[in-house]
Amino acid sequence: MPMRICLKSIIQNLLSNAIKFTRKGGDIYISVNKLDSFGNMKMLQVVIRDTGVGITDDLMNNIFKDHVQSSPGTEREYGSGLGLLLVKEFIEKMEDKSVS
Repeated sequence: MPMRICLKSIIQNLLSNAIKFTRKGGDIYISVNKLDSFGNMKMLQVVIRDTGVGITDDLMNNIFKDHVQSSPGTEREYGSGLGLLLVKEFIEKMEDKSVS
């Protein structure tokens, strides 16, 4: 899978979660910074930060174990629970190493 498609999917999933779990009137911040380049490879830092409800410690400890069902969003919307797992797998493919 081309890297730009992986990056697009990562940003889409993280932004979708930020929207889903941030109450009306909350804030979502997105920034992109160009970092060093190595030959023909350019490095970007993408930060998506929100004032959402967050993830409980219990869920955080188990989020990448087997399949964890998504909790309802701030407007009671549901998801598959696969978004963060996909983000992790795409990052691992892009970096060719594990993310914890």
